[in-house]
Amino acid sequence: AGYIIYPQFYVNRHTVVDILKSAARKRKTDVIKQYAGGLKMAGGQVFAFAAGLLLSGTSVFESYAPFGVAFTAAMPKAGVLSAGFGAVIGYLFRWQGGDPFRYIAAVCAAMTVKFFLSGFIKSIKKPLFSSITAFLAIFATGMAAASINSFEPGDIIMYTAESLMAAGCAYFIHRAAAALSSKRGIRGMSQQEIVSIVITLALIMLPLAGVNLAGVSPARIIVVICIMAAARYGRETGGAIAGAAMGFAMSLAGGDYAF
Repeated sequence: AGYIIYPQFYVNRHTVVDILKSAARKRKTDVIKQYAGGLKMAGGQVFAFAAGLLLSGTSVFESYAPFGVAFTAAMPKAGVLSAGFGAVIGYLFRWQGGDPFRYIAAVCAAMTVKFFLSGFIKSIKKPLFSSITAFLAIFATGMAAASINSFEPGDIIMYTAESLMAAGCAYFIHRAAAALSSKRGIRGMSQQEIVSIVITLALIMLPLAGVNLAGVSPARIIVVICIMAAARYGRETGGAIAGAAMGFAMSLAGGDYAF
């Protein structure tokens, strides 16, 4: 009694029950992990779309808006389509700086490079490649626009500066995305990774800086919290760089170029 007889061995019935319970628990855990993975992927796609939408509607010096292109160029293959579609919609409906089709062409160029060439170029996962992609996308379309005015020096200088800004933004966004997807937690990140995340947050806060609730700016409150977090986990260097980057971003958002 208490044993189940099989042709070649004896198994205690309590052992069989334990095995079945363990299998059921493992199956339940696998299902939960699948749902969690699906939700995480969906959340990442929604975030990429929303960030592309917000950043594409943000301009500096009234008529230059390279941030949506930079964000698209910095995204990995899994998120580049969502980011690109968000940026295209943002340039079409949110940006008020002029003709949006130059930036839409740049976004499409960045999407093509990151999505279709990811299997052929090994260095595509490096931040420098994202910077080069953003720079070339903005610079090529900028030179096409400058050709209408016979390549005036002022236009060439501004389009080159815009291209460099896009390259710098793409570099930090790429590093921030890689750090956040590494699952190491903020305590396991380097100072450079923490600063990259803070700079990326500063860019995302740009379009929200003008939003005030009862005279209070939520974006600026978030900026202060980010600076304190960078100082806490990135020490003096991280706090100083985060403060400079956030201050620069908020000044751009406010239209104060005196600095």
